[in-house]
Amino acid sequence: MIKEVEECIIAETPIREVCIAPTGYSNVVMNKVFQLIDYRMLERWKETISAIDKSLLLLLDEHRELFDKFFIKKMHYRQVYLDMHISQAEFFRIRKDITISVGISLGIISL
Repeated sequence: MIKEVEECIIAETPIREVCIAPTGYSNVVMNKVFQLIDYRMLERWKETISAIDKSLLLLLDEHRELFDKFFIKKMHYRQVYLDMHISQAEFFRIRKDITISVGISLGIISL
């Protein structure tokens, strides 16, 4: 699918040059490059989000709670382990479990 989109973007003929003040005319080739980069980044983000979701389904509730508080709500790690009534070492162990699980789902880590 990515190859098809790339070929479509590259083969696409622009209708007209768009004037961008004050620099003059747009660069058609540069616009195509930005479209290709944006599409690849979007695909990578989708893959990463899917891996995170898959990993969280396999982990325990405490892992999901820590993920929500630390990574989503951006709480300070001390506040997270105090709210969850766990030790600092336990916090780091759970965070490590999440990281390893996501890495495995992305194919970055192999065991």
